[in-house]
Amino acid sequence: MSAPVPLATGDARELLRATVAQFGPRAALVSALGPQTLCILQLLRQEGLSLPTFFLDTGCHFAETLAFRQEVERHFGVEVHAVRPALDPGPLHATDPERCCAIRKVQPLQQLLGGFEAWVSGIRAEQTADRAEAAAVEWDLRFGLWKVNPLLGWSRATVDEFLSRHGVPTNPLLASGYRSIGCAPCTQPSTDERGGRWPGLAKTECGLHRRSSA
Repeated sequence: MSAPVPLATGDARELLRATVAQFGPRAALVSALGPQTLCILQLLRQEGLSLPTFFLDTGCHFAETLAFRQEVERHFGVEVHAVRPALDPGPLHATDPERCCAIRKVQPLQQLLGGFEAWVSGIRAEQTADRAEAAAVEWDLRFGLWKVNPLLGWSRATVDEFLSRHGVPTNPLLASGYRSIGCAPCTQPSTDERGGRWPGLAKTECGLHRRSSA
């Protein structure tokens, strides 16, 4: 087990520089192509850094999201590798959304991260109660490697302003009332950032960022 990257001030740029310096290509940036990951890609570009970048292609994404992946690749000049589930569970989201997320997201990510020593995520503390308990650098019990959260202290307003200031393209669904964009069957427009995910359920996480290893 490698020692964690230094926390220092928790500054996003500093954390990204430290992560690349310590882990290099053994650290993965995992993206849903949301605003937070776009900020990280922009920060990496400004610092002259890069990380292997992966997109969890669940098989249920909006067509706009799939097309946006190509726009992200063109804009940043990077390859966004698709990670897909080993099997298609069909409309499982309608009867067992937890199991559906496990098959479409958690298991593919677990398989991917087996080849890495750290992963970088775009979670922010204000998004959910689970994420509020995260640290900028922490040991991920679920996946068994270091997890770096460089934007943990950023607000949504900070994210939006940063993207606008640097002319970074965003998923067109954001302009249609979506605040958080996941799989099409389980996402709807909302004024609350996570309120449009799994509408009608208490569920707010797919399982990737839960604090428990269970």
